[in-house]
Amino acid sequence: MTSIFQFIVRLWNLLWSKKERSRQVGIAFLTIIISLWIGFRYAKDVFVNLFPILLWGYLVFLCFIALYPNNRQSPLFDVKRNLPVAGGLLLLFFVSILLRSVQLDSLPPGLHPDESGYIEFALLHIPNAEQPWLFINPFRTGLDSQPILYKYLFWISTHLFGPSISAVKIFSVIAGAMAVLGTFLMMKELTGNIRLAWLTALLMSVYHYHVHWSRLALSNIWTTLFLPMTIGLFLLGWRKQHSGAAVLAGVCLGFSAYVYSGGYFVVILLTILFVRLWRQTQDRLNLTIYSAKMIAMAAVIAAPLVVFAYLVPEYFFDRAALVRGWTPQAIMAYSRGEEISFRDYFVHQVEYSFGAYNFHPEITGFYKPEIPFLVGFASILFLVGIFLAFNRKHYLALIWLLIVTILGGVMIDGTPGSTHFIGAIPAICWLVALPIDKLFESGNQRLAYALIVVIIYTDLFFYFALYNGNPSSDLTLPFPIIGP
Repeated sequence: MTSIFQFIVRLWNLLWSKKERSRQVGIAFLTIIISLWIGFRYAKDVFVNLFPILLWGYLVFLCFIALYPNNRQSPLFDVKRNLPVAGGLLLLFFVSILLRSVQLDSLPPGLHPDESGYIEFALLHIPNAEQPWLFINPFRTGLDSQPILYKYLFWISTHLFGPSISAVKIFSVIAGAMAVLGTFLMMKELTGNIRLAWLTALLMSVYHYHVHWSRLALSNIWTTLFLPMTIGLFLLGWRKQHSGAAVLAGVCLGFSAYVYSGGYFVVILLTILFVRLWRQTQDRLNLTIYSAKMIAMAAVIAAPLVVFAYLVPEYFFDRAALVRGWTPQAIMAYSRGEEISFRDYFVHQVEYSFGAYNFHPEITGFYKPEIPFLVGFASILFLVGIFLAFNRKHYLALIWLLIVTILGGVMIDGTPGSTHFIGAIPAICWLVALPIDKLFESGNQRLAYALIVVIIYTDLFFYFALYNGNPSSDLTLPFPIIGP
């Protein structure tokens, strides 16, 4: 207890030891308090005027400016010294954009009912059709537990590009392509293996599962952007001793609260990484301050939604109760009215959740490719990659996969569904890339290149040729028409 008390005292003294740092602490504390006030004041208001929205935006900007270090530090990304890497990432980004935008109006052929409903909701309530000075409160969720702030992107995209299917999907396309770059950054910082980072990012750029969800006007794909970016920036900044990366990681962490809730497990991964860094470093005071910057930035952004979850839990957690697999209703639906033991149901949930990657097809109307998440050589390499992850001590990939599979599969009704497994995509690509990296390492370059070509061809042929001819029957709705 004495050592903990001494650490807190030293931390307190360090926080207030310099004028600039004291100013940062004061501004961060003040912006968090006001952001919390926004939550408590407006949590139960369905519609708000522009004041709380603009105030929140200003608080986010103010906190960012206060916490981000001045330009006396070395640049976080030194593009001039890494031109080949920057050029390669730019090329990979444009390839990813192309794969996610070609035939965007026709593949899939239309909108899912959820997409159509969210778009119609946004266009009716941003601003309110009857009271145009009011806007749907962005700091809450609907009864489906989907954060409303994301729906503001539909309003922005339709005003920028017109009311069309491609317009409302453009931000998903960009998020999907950016996720590839975020995954490269994360892998480079996690493993220190730039070749493995390139392989993981390349596989993700062509992965049929990721390509498809980058074409849907839903917030799920943003999980694959915010999660790797948060981890990658957090580790990059600590390695370079650049606290600006912690602030950027906090931005990603904060906004991840306003997209698909299946990505909230990033908090678990960050905790694991923090503990690992804590054990490795002797400079624990600076590690604590560095991490606090990330948390403070994230808190300012997410505070109103956190307060809403506290005050109106029946809305925020509604979806969790609806899709929970361990209810009498869910078990009855699976058994089709026949009596079944909990043991048999547990075996089914485990088998179809962990088997979703290689054996059991995805079943939801959001995708319904009638294949598992991985096919062909990618499926085989994934299984090999699990063993290599143990051998190379890439335990985070396995923990990542385990968390998603349990929370998004075993615990969920109607498994496996691509909706709930989407957060696993970076880890899936990581594990598929491991055996290919091993081949390069052992000198079998021809075989490694051949596997890369075959995987790319398999995924792209499946999606743009086979799936294009037989898409999900749920993805057929036209762009919703909003009456006068």
